[in-house]
Amino acid sequence: MIRSEQADSILSVARPAQPSATDEFRQYWRIVLVAMLGTGFGSLFGYTFGIFAEPLSRAFHASFASVSFWITLYIVTMMVVAPVAGRMADRFGARRIVLVCIPLLAASFASCGLLSGGIWMLYLGGVLIGCANPGASNLVYGRAINTWFRQGRGVALGVMSAGIGLGAIVGPLLVQAAIDTWNWRFGFFALGAATLAGFPLVYFWLHEQRECAAREVPAPETGYSRKEAFRLPTFWLMAAGNLLWGLGVGGTNFIVPFLTGKGLSRPQAATYMGLLGATSVLTRVMNGFIVARWPAPYICAGAFLGSAAAFAALGLSWQVGALAPILGLGLILGIQVNCFDYCTARYFGVKAYGEIAGMLGIANGIGMAISTPLFGYLRDVSGSYAVPYLATAAVMLIPAGVMFLLGRHPFLKNT
Repeated sequence: MIRSEQADSILSVARPAQPSATDEFRQYWRIVLVAMLGTGFGSLFGYTFGIFAEPLSRAFHASFASVSFWITLYIVTMMVVAPVAGRMADRFGARRIVLVCIPLLAASFASCGLLSGGIWMLYLGGVLIGCANPGASNLVYGRAINTWFRQGRGVALGVMSAGIGLGAIVGPLLVQAAIDTWNWRFGFFALGAATLAGFPLVYFWLHEQRECAAREVPAPETGYSRKEAFRLPTFWLMAAGNLLWGLGVGGTNFIVPFLTGKGLSRPQAATYMGLLGATSVLTRVMNGFIVARWPAPYICAGAFLGSAAAFAALGLSWQVGALAPILGLGLILGIQVNCFDYCTARYFGVKAYGEIAGMLGIANGIGMAISTPLFGYLRDVSGSYAVPYLATAAVMLIPAGVMFLLGRHPFLKNT
């Protein structure tokens, strides 16, 4: 069991009596709703790369691997900016950061729709999106949720992360419709317009507990600082889990071209991708109830094993259908996202939640930055998707073991 002088100090902090989970939701349901919708609008781009891949490859006369580097730059930029966005949210509050980043993200999408010239302009567009996206993501919304909820935190985070599933439903269908009706430029314009839709709700409803003057005795924000967290094995185990998860999750970016290569039309493939998001919505909400009752690291470990099975099934899809493993991935990805958000707050507290979550996001970003071009390279070299999907299945077995090790460490009390 890990204990330190800092931990003893944290555990000794007296907190006022906390309301029940039901009372928390009755009072703060608006925070959950706006966090869910805001997270959904902020995650639209992550599920549409596969739809843009082929049109951009033709428009810029570039290979799949070259176009994939665009998403790599986007991920690397997010990886660098995420800790900064988290630290700013810790200091200035989630609301201010989101209100600035939503218009910036929408403008970044619009600028990509106006691209002309060489592929380096596409790369620049990926960097711009990566700069704005962390400040309008679950990284920042999660901080607001964690300041208001304690007893109902798992469920609240689950509902919030369901927004990512909604983004997976809406994003592919919206972008595919815009590209089919007009062209790829209007796909970016559609993303920009959809991103702005969440701005009014954030303006009126998103607040943190410390911003509410009506609360006479706000609960103190307890937890570790970033430097203190670095000294804990739990941080490095979670970082390893995020890194390996990123290595595997990049394979979902290629589901649409994978399905079109199997003979499905692009609208049909986009519908399949939307089904992945639909199944993840249900799982994210249900998982919120589950993590409140069973150890979240073990639940996440089981999800990684399920991911390995689903990716292996896609790699062997000449023998089995693709719909079942895609639906399975939707269910499993919802579990993984929610468990990581929940564990971050429970292992390290709320005091520096945004900054610590951002640092863990760097590990995830490194994995995704490597996986996307590597997946495209393996696809180009092998001439099929079997090799990259089977390789992804093998990789996903490793974080399952990491999460089992993480489950041996206790949660921080009073968080």
